[in-house]
Amino acid sequence: MVRKRKKRRDRKSKSPPPPPEWDRDSSDVATTHDPHRYVEIDPDNPNKSRVTKLKKAQTRTDKFARILLFTLIVGLCGYGLVVMGIGIFGSMGLALRNTNDTDEPTLDGVPESATERQKIDEPAVREILQNFLDTTGVEERAQWVRHSDSVLPLMKDWYERHPPERVEKFAFRSFSDGQFGEIPVITTQIVTDDDKTLAFLLVRTPQGPRIDWKMSVKYQPMDWDVFMRKRPSEPLPFSVRIRLSNIYKPPFADEQKFRAYEILLFPPVPDVPYLLGYARFGSETATNLEIALGFENTAAVILELRYPPDASDPKVVEITKLVRNTWIDP
Repeated sequence: MVRKRKKRRDRKSKSPPPPPEWDRDSSDVATTHDPHRYVEIDPDNPNKSRVTKLKKAQTRTDKFARILLFTLIVGLCGYGLVVMGIGIFGSMGLALRNTNDTDEPTLDGVPESATERQKIDEPAVREILQNFLDTTGVEERAQWVRHSDSVLPLMKDWYERHPPERVEKFAFRSFSDGQFGEIPVITTQIVTDDDKTLAFLLVRTPQGPRIDWKMSVKYQPMDWDVFMRKRPSEPLPFSVRIRLSNIYKPPFADEQKFRAYEILLFPPVPDVPYLLGYARFGSETATNLEIALGFENTAAVILELRYPPDASDPKVVEITKLVRNTWIDP
C-alpha cells in the first residue's frame, strides 16, 4: 500500500513590499510632514518621486543624538552654575576676610587694628579710671572728667544724693571703640573687687581720653521716683529717649492742640516703662521734636519736663523745651 505523501505547504516567506513605482508627481509629496518619511526623487525623471519610510536604525540614531545633545547642554549648564557658585562664595569669603583685616581709621587717619588700638588705649584708660575711683573727693575726681568746670556743680549735687565709693582694684569686662554721633568715644565695663559692675564712657580729646561723667553715672537733675512724687512745676532737664504716642490724657486730651510722646526713662525705673509727655501743637518745641525724630522710631534727647499745675496723673508731664538732640555735650 502506497501512502500518499501529504504535500507540505511551504510557508510563505514574508518579504518587504516592493517600493512604490515612480508614478507620483514630486510636487504632491514635497509637503509631507511625517517625520518617519522622506521624499526620493527619481534620478531619471525629476518630476517623479516617492515617499519612503525611514529605517528604524536611522530613527533610533536620531533619538540617541537628541538625548546626547540634551545631556551635554544640561551638563554644561550645571558646570557653569558650579563655577559661578565657587566664584561668588570665594568673593564673599575674600570680602569677609578684608572686612576683618581692614581696620577703621584712627583720629589721625592711620589705619590700625582694634586689638592694637586697645593695647594703646587700655593702659591710659586704666590709669584715668584708677585715679578717678581711688578717691572720693569730688574735686579730685573732676580732674579726670571732660568739661570739669561746668560739670563740677552737677557732680557735687549728684554725690550728695549718691555718695561715691572708693575702688582700689578692678578688671575690664569689656572695652570697645566707637562713635557717638560725630564724637569718638571709648565704652568700657569694669568689675570691682567687690564684684560690682560699673560702666564708663570716655571721649577722645587732644589731651587724651576723658570721662564723660554725666553719661557714666546716668546723671539726672532729680531721681525719677522723687520727680514723680514731688511733681515740680519748674522745668528740669532730663536725658531721655522719646517716641510718638497716640495716648492723650487730661489736661492734654485735645488732640488738635497737643502732640503726644512716650518718654523712656534713663536709667529705667521698675514698673514705670515710660511717662507721657505733651508739647503744644505747632510750637517751637513740637517742631524741634519732629525734626529730632525724623524717620526714626526713637531719639535720644535732653528735654525740659515739668508738671502742669492741675496734673493728677504722676505719669503725665509737659515738655517745655528740647535742650539738645544728643546726650553728650559737644
